[in-house]
Amino acid sequence: MLWAVIGILVLGAVIFLVWGSASIGSGVYVKAKCTVEELGSKSPVTADEILLTFDDGPDPIHTPEALKALRERNAKAIFFCIGEKIEKYPELVKEIEAQGHKVGQHSYYHNPMHNFLTVEKYTEELRRTEALLDSLGIHNRLFRPPLGVTNPTVARACKKLGLEVVGWNVRSFDTNDTPREKVLRRVCRQLKPGSVVLLHDRLEGVDYLINGILEYYNNRKTSIK
Repeated sequence: MLWAVIGILVLGAVIFLVWGSASIGSGVYVKAKCTVEELGSKSPVTADEILLTFDDGPDPIHTPEALKALRERNAKAIFFCIGEKIEKYPELVKEIEAQGHKVGQHSYYHNPMHNFLTVEKYTEELRRTEALLDSLGIHNRLFRPPLGVTNPTVARACKKLGLEVVGWNVRSFDTNDTPREKVLRRVCRQLKPGSVVLLHDRLEGVDYLINGILEYYNNRKTSIK
């Protein structure tokens, strides 16, 4: 019985690795835009700056904290919002864009099994989220796959809907149970002009990370000059 369970787990892991690409920057299945330069006019910042991006929101507590920190630093970002949260907090999504940030989508449910949906089901989930954004007057057509995992289904659904996939080249791992100070050091070690940083605006301490990252990068730019 134990060996049967182990076999099933191993088979599941193999299927996942073959079917889904767990490195969005690899370009397997979907060519994601992972630098500010690749984003071009879709980026709210210039190529010599860093771009902070936020997944899994909006959150009624921590998204306003993120917006406040960005506003005080005069910084712009991209927020990749989950459809069911857009439906729940539409005014917060509108506020994100009103403050000069871009809003993209992050699927409707953020279901951990989303990579095993059919093309039709996956497309419908993305279309449902796009319709919510359209109803708020937001038409950026930017998408970040949940967990950054792509596969042929993701590629076909994005092509059908004309969505541009946005990745990252600096991953904070802020969802781990790690002190925010350690997360900040990890991010800052990787920063360079044009970096796209992955953060989450549903987490406590997101404002601390925003302030720390932007202060570090701006001080570094000043010292280089």
